[in-house]
Amino acid sequence: MTKKARALFDLSGKVCLVTGANRGLGRAIAIGLAEAGGDVVLACRTKDSGEAVAREIEAQGCRALVVPCDIGRWADLERLVNQAYEAFGHCDVLVNNAGITHDPLPLTNVDEAMFDRFFQVNTKGPMHLATLVAQRMAKHGGGSIVNVITFGAIKPGGYLSMYCSSKAAMRSLSRSMAEEWAPRAFASTRLRPGRS
Repeated sequence: MTKKARALFDLSGKVCLVTGANRGLGRAIAIGLAEAGGDVVLACRTKDSGEAVAREIEAQGCRALVVPCDIGRWADLERLVNQAYEAFGHCDVLVNNAGITHDPLPLTNVDEAMFDRFFQVNTKGPMHLATLVAQRMAKHGGGSIVNVITFGAIKPGGYLSMYCSSKAAMRSLSRSMAEEWAPRAFASTRLRPGRS
């Protein structure tokens, strides 16, 4: 990261929690947050899968904590948040990145178990994690929550029904989060909340 970028996005002293942080976009986000100076909690399916990313973060002089977690299980999410706060004392940034997708599949082939699992991981889990973190953020002066969705949440196509619909639900929940939580942050700074 350049000095100019670091000046714009300095996360020194901040703690960031990233789900699905062991590979792909989640790994890139976690590394980028560390490059900006943030300590990172890496939520991954297994501890081993996140250790390499943790070493990369620590090599930059930042702290990293790997917490095994199934995003679709609320008890796992509660344990994740508790461990993050026990280790670092606060959380300033949450990136809800983890999610699952599927190969093209006719809607008529979707069964109940598949429907439940996609909404459990792509919608219910991220929503619950955001509510857990938001409540604690509010007590410590606020923070940032980023929910990663997909263009298919806005313009869904055929044969990706479970992925697109579960992400569309998360998009709607993100708007609800902004409506409910942003005014509290603005009120603390005596600014009037904007609406988009």
